[in-house]
Amino acid sequence: MNTKIKIIGNDEAGYELRTERGFVLGPRLWTILPQDGKEFPDIPEKPFRTKLEASKAQLDLNLYLMWVYKNRTKTKSRLSE
Repeated sequence: MNTKIKIIGNDEAGYELRTERGFVLGPRLWTILPQDGKEFPDIPEKPFRTKLEASKAQLDLNLYLMWVYKNRTKTKSRLSE
């Protein structure tokens, strides 16, 4: 899996979700549609107050990214061929 989501922060400032390299989350993470009957995970606009809330959002995003990794297209096409 290429991208993992981490929790950064503390109780005083709040908890934020970032990518493994420290980038802010955004809609660029949505590469394919989620499984049937599910929706895209929410991208938080504000820091979470508790680590439990941040952990739940982290789990949802990481599960989506794992599903995307397993269901990606495995063939690549080149214009020269």
